[in-house]
Amino acid sequence: MLARTVRVRLAAGTALALLAVAIAVLWEARDPREAVRLRDSLLARIGTPQDFAWTPADVPPTFLRNTAEVPGTLARAADKVVTASDGWTRGLQIAMHLGDAPNRDQPIQRSTADAYRIMFTEGGGYCADFTQVFVGLATAAGVPVREWGLSFDGFGGDGHAVVEVFDERRGKWLMIDPFNSFYPADAATGEPLSVLEFRERLRSPRPLETTRIVRISPRVNEFPVDEKLVEYFRRGIDQFYLWWGTNLFSYEQDPFVAVASRVSRTAEQAVAILRGVHPGIVILPTGTNQELIRAERHQRQRTLTYLITLGVLAVLLVVQLLLLLPGRRRA
Repeated sequence: MLARTVRVRLAAGTALALLAVAIAVLWEARDPREAVRLRDSLLARIGTPQDFAWTPADVPPTFLRNTAEVPGTLARAADKVVTASDGWTRGLQIAMHLGDAPNRDQPIQRSTADAYRIMFTEGGGYCADFTQVFVGLATAAGVPVREWGLSFDGFGGDGHAVVEVFDERRGKWLMIDPFNSFYPADAATGEPLSVLEFRERLRSPRPLETTRIVRISPRVNEFPVDEKLVEYFRRGIDQFYLWWGTNLFSYEQDPFVAVASRVSRTAEQAVAILRGVHPGIVILPTGTNQELIRAERHQRQRTLTYLITLGVLAVLLVVQLLLLLPGRRRA
């Protein structure tokens, strides 16, 4: 009897410890931006020049690409919208189409097909919704695309998202901002710029002397003043990162992810990470963001410590409860 009482107390103590750690995690993630920071700390790694220099002819083997069927609504939309032959013009056609969405005031955070439908019926969508739908339409149309993010709060949830499409004629990636409906170009030649070229121009005291902001859709007026738009991007100049995958439909059609998505967005992403279908993020090292990278690594260690502790306590509690089942005897 005494031994059973001890085992009960030990199990109760383990349960309390498990609850305490879970509460600590939930408390840290109470702000959605901090929840993103926790998630991204598990997904992030520091990039090398090769991570950003590849082309569609030599996609890295670890970059997650779509292998699932494109939803019919997006396939039909892509057939209607994307009619050009070159990658750059095809990307502009998608951006022009998304410029017709009625407003941009609330996040959607749904599957790509649902996000596309909601954009053009109910309205709404943040930058990540627009890049998600852009990538979906580009995938449906066979346009090589990849997504970039930039953070304003040390790789947390406050930031922005843009895309690059690959133009075969120029042999390079070119940046498009679907949410703000613009692309950066060289002021002298009018040639569109890549994300990294645009970022390099942002380092100048007067970026607009060498860079032209080319508006795509006249209906989008989020930043009517070029200087304000440039300052917006300069806030995240040391926090650019590349999403390591464009496997939207493979992600959404994974059966376990699909089930988890009915529970919550957090559950969906957690299962996707465990299943290996959630793209990672590759942080661009700039030479001036070492402190930010160190902070991100520290956050990763904290997050892993939380997860390992939760796992160990959960296993220990299960073992302790099994030992309390009727018929169990001490060895």
